[in-house]
Amino acid sequence: MVRLQEAPAGAVDCLCEVQREGESESARVSAARCILEQALRAAEVGDLEERLAKLEAIAQGRGWRVSSDEQPHAAPKGVNGHP
Repeated sequence: MVRLQEAPAGAVDCLCEVQREGESESARVSAARCILEQALRAAEVGDLEERLAKLEAIAQGRGWRVSSDEQPHAAPKGVNGHP
């Protein structure tokens, strides 16, 4: 598992090297396309993480319990519907 988590850095280095020094134009273009696609995906994930954090903050402000593995739930009510 640790090796898999460390491998992407080497893969990016490899793609960058092929992009700069690849023997064929096709290889360089393919590497560049892959780098751009992955950069776009990373930006999209970052945007989604930011949006999710904002929604979780809103949910917690409304008294909902929020955890990463379950949907928001209304906080339990006390006597006469008050917390």
